[in-house]
Amino acid sequence: MSKIYSFFLYFSYYLLIVILYNYSLYDLYSYKGAEKIINLELRVIFCIFFSILSATITPKLLRKPGDYLVFILTIGLIPTVVILNGVSRYSNVDFEYILIVFLTMTALAIFNSVDNLKNNYLSFKINKSIVVIIGALNIIAIILVLYKTQSYFSLSYDGYHIRRILSKDIFQPGKLESYYVSIFLQGMFPVIFVFSMVEKNRFLIYVSLASIIVLWGAFGERYTVVLAIFLYLIIFFHKKNNGKGVGSIYILLVLIGILCTGILEKYLFDSIYINDHLLRRIYAVPAIINDAYIQYAKSIGFNEYCDTKLYIFHCIDRTINVAYLVSQKIINDPDMNANTNFITYSFVNAGFFGVFIEVAIVGAIVVICNYVFIKETNYFIFSVCLLMALKIIEKSLPISLISSGILLIMAISYLSYRKRTR
Repeated sequence: MSKIYSFFLYFSYYLLIVILYNYSLYDLYSYKGAEKIINLELRVIFCIFFSILSATITPKLLRKPGDYLVFILTIGLIPTVVILNGVSRYSNVDFEYILIVFLTMTALAIFNSVDNLKNNYLSFKINKSIVVIIGALNIIAIILVLYKTQSYFSLSYDGYHIRRILSKDIFQPGKLESYYVSIFLQGMFPVIFVFSMVEKNRFLIYVSLASIIVLWGAFGERYTVVLAIFLYLIIFFHKKNNGKGVGSIYILLVLIGILCTGILEKYLFDSIYINDHLLRRIYAVPAIINDAYIQYAKSIGFNEYCDTKLYIFHCIDRTINVAYLVSQKIINDPDMNANTNFITYSFVNAGFFGVFIEVAIVGAIVVICNYVFIKETNYFIFSVCLLMALKIIEKSLPISLISSGILLIMAISYLSYRKRTR
């Protein structure tokens, strides 16, 4: 019965996204290539089919780190790359790519189902020395960012996109200080935040809040707020329910409620502030960019990872980042950094083979994170899967793992727990 209820909620959520996109949002972004959905019957079929998939692969109770990664991809990735696939002038509906997404989600669910370890967390305790070290590195990163961005640092909402542009000039890709800030500020703050909650450490709570404020004021980053809220709710409900997990159905109800509130806003106040921010940032614009990537692969060919360090093995020269290639050749906006999800990046780079390799890597990380959590009840490891899920929705996997510090925080999360001495 819970699967049927879950299917109904997923179907309602996906269908609401289609309706709201078609009747209140697409025309705002027609200048970027958005087009009205003509064949609504096909979209309903997509909604039904992927609602069945989502209800099947999402656990009733989100308990392990991998559960959250799979759930976030069902609500954050599927609507963009499947439900809104081909809603722009850059692409028609691509059934081959939709099949790739279906297989990817199924594979990740299978990896997440690997769970045969009994909990013996009583033999472990937190290694506070590790947390002290990363806390100090985080504070240094905060000071460095404040010093470098003092000329434009602001907490205003209107100028967040300007701060993003300015920050790219100050912290340029490839520079050592850029890697340091990305890893020890953006990547490490979730670990510190979780530690502050588990140990009820006020000082580290302030450090975590400072990280969020600095990332917003210097880089216009909003994902950190979402990540902090997610982590807080996860730890809170896990503690309250004695580790039984958080009901995925309740999260879906909240999301549907937000979309319905947006509908009321439209008809009562003739504005779309709520759904503009939810649908535009998370679904509409990424769907347009995703279409452009697929057209790039179909018309120009695969990039074969020539924009990465792997170019030395088979490429004559290293190309510019594929995000800028798509912007130049498809979107005709050379200055735009057209980021998209890891499935599309891997598909554009190497087709089915690239997707297969990268999904296997993500799946392996999910298995390891689940293993560590079940073995130790290591709440730090939640930050790995949640951060990875939020990153791979809008970045390539190599960038997420290295530049965003996921591999490093994965190692630190593991080292942050150690066996008790008997």
